[in-house]
This record gives sequence, C-alpha cells and structure tokens, in this order.
Amino acid sequence: MDSKLTMQAACGTPYLLKSIWNGTNDVHVFGKAGNVANVEPLVPLKLMEALTPAHAFLDIGGNVGAYSLMAMQRTGRVLYVEMQPGCVARFRCSLGRLGPDAVHPEILHGFVHSDAAAPDIRVPPDACGVMASPSAVLGRWPHGLELKAGRLLRKQSAELVRAQTVSVSRLDLILRIPSAPLVVKVDTEGYEIHVLQQLKPVWGRIDAAVIEFQPSAWEHAGIGWDVGVRVVAEFAGGFCRVASLPHMERQTRSWRRAFPRGARDWMSGTVAQLDTTFRVHNVTEFLDRKHLLRRGQFKELLFGAC
Repeated sequence: MDSKLTMQAACGTPYLLKSIWNGTNDVHVFGKAGNVANVEPLVPLKLMEALTPAHAFLDIGGNVGAYSLMAMQRTGRVLYVEMQPGCVARFRCSLGRLGPDAVHPEILHGFVHSDAAAPDIRVPPDACGVMASPSAVLGRWPHGLELKAGRLLRKQSAELVRAQTVSVSRLDLILRIPSAPLVVKVDTEGYEIHVLQQLKPVWGRIDAAVIEFQPSAWEHAGIGWDVGVRVVAEFAGGFCRVASLPHMERQTRSWRRAFPRGARDWMSGTVAQLDTTFRVHNVTEFLDRKHLLRRGQFKELLFGAC
C-alpha cells in the first residue's frame, strides 16, 4: 500500500494550514488546527516574524503541533511539549509526512510545573482536547468546573477509564543549546504561571513570546492571584513592548480601527498598529479586568522588542 494511504488509514485526513507569512510553505496538520489561521491569525504571524534560523522555538502546550510545524520552516531547533498522548500521536503523524530527511523537533511528552516534585497525572490515551491542562484532563474545565463527561467518567469502572501516567517535564533540553536566543509560545490553559516560573533561568534569552493567560484558572492550578500577577509583571519588565492579540472572530471597535479594510487586513499589520491599538501599558491592570476573571476567559499577549 502507498505510504500516504497507509498514513491516512492510521492518522486520518490532515488539515491543510495555508501559509500566512512570506517565505514559507503550507503545512499539513493532523487534528484540529483551523483556529490557528481562522481565529487567532495574529499569533502565528507575530511569532514567525520574530523567529530566525538563529533562534530555538519552544512550543509549550503544543497540542497537535501546528506552531512547531510552522517554526520548523524557520529554524532547525524546535522543542515541542505536550501532555496528551492523542495530541503527540497526531503530531507524529504530521511529522511522518515530512520524510526521513526532514529535521525533526525534540518531543517531550509531559507537562510543565514549577515544582519538580509535582505528582504525576492520569491522561486519557486517545484524547486531544483544546482546553486540556494538568488539572482539567479528566472531564473538567481549566477553572475546575466539572463537565457532564467528567461525571460519566467517575461512574465508570477503572478498567473502562483508560489512562496514561504523565510526569513533569523539566525542559532540560533547553540546556543543550545554552547560547541560542529563544522564541516561546505557551498555551497551557491556566498553567502558564508554572511555565514562566520554570523558564525563569532563561528569561534573558527570550526575544519574543506569545502566552495565553487564563487568570480564572490559576487558583485551580494552585497559583494565587498575587503570585500570578507578580510573575507576569516581572516577566513583562524584560520587554519594551507588550501587546494584546485579539481574535479575528471578535471584531471589536479597536480591531476595526487597527485594520479598517477588514479582517484579512491583519496580514499587513505593523508593530506601530499593534502598539497604537492593542498596546498593554500595565499588565496587572490588564489581567484584572472583569471579563478576564470570568470562567473560561483568556487572552494572548505578545512580549517583544520595539
């Protein structure tokens, strides 16, 4: 059987993610990747603008690996971290399309926690949820509210609830490239403070980062509000530009002011436009907004140079 047919039988049909920045190619992603281009296009655009062959790219909370696949077109040093076995399997399917000569990334199957002694977690072996975090893998939202599926799981016997133990990833692979500057993407559904705390020794090497913040989930992740905002404020102090990256589906007045010719006009968006319209002058006040404190609310922030 043809190798592509064999892969399709094992992995399903890939999603074609069209290139949204100059000088790179489309990528095929196994799993749900439509949000990357259709909902949050500013995130990959600004990450890839910052990424050069000299950088190493850290994709923490990589899910199906869409950002890692993009970054591999810019640099040969990519570290992908994901705790869900189903997501890792889909990412490996995507890598399988690249051929034996492609430079593959480092893959860490685990989760990032600021405490190396944090207990292992049990993760469904086949699932690949977009809202999963270490405290929300068995039928819960990141903020702790139990889903109907979670109640059903609790009623089932241990034999029916198949799970795999996942340990804490210490990100020691970063030390293999001690001199490389870093571009970082973090999407860990409430565990972003743990990630920042563990990355603190290499903050000075980070040239750009896009981090999704979900303050309503911090408490469920064992992070107090005061600790969370203090870590974010300290991290932000190392950058001269912090900007919000709004979703395309939320066509707010500020979005239309920045990109007056419509949603697709973001492709020509400049740093000046982001600074003028979406600049974050006080991270603590930004995270303390009432809408971000509601359950399930989140916001991507770009940290970068001027």
